[in-house]
Amino acid sequence: MDKGYILFVVINSGRRFKKVKKKLIEMGYNRFTVISTYGTTNVLETVDFGGILAGSLGGQEEHQGSKTLYLVVQTEDEVKEIMDALEEVQNMDVMKPGKGIMFTIPLYSSYGVRFESSRIYKNSKSSK
Repeated sequence: MDKGYILFVVINSGRRFKKVKKKLIEMGYNRFTVISTYGTTNVLETVDFGGILAGSLGGQEEHQGSKTLYLVVQTEDEVKEIMDALEEVQNMDVMKPGKGIMFTIPLYSSYGVRFESSRIYKNSKSSK
């Protein structure tokens, strides 16, 4: 596999999450993974430091968590294109934090994915 990047997008709003998914699909990126996540800011608001920490984290189900979406991108130019588009969709502003974050990690090797036409997709059939 060629080198690439893993782009992580943490989204703190269900409405913005839907817009992000829609934008990625419009851009031709329809293979990504989504997980539900909780940031410590949300969790620590409910922590009773007088009690046992593990027991205090039990209330996190009451709070809306974030969605973290990640996908593999082949080139730095594609990363910038995606991040610019998603920054606009999420109306992100460094002076007004709290809407989410985006970052990349270099991908030096992987199994199970391959690139075609500058877009990533999984091969549903085993290669011969």
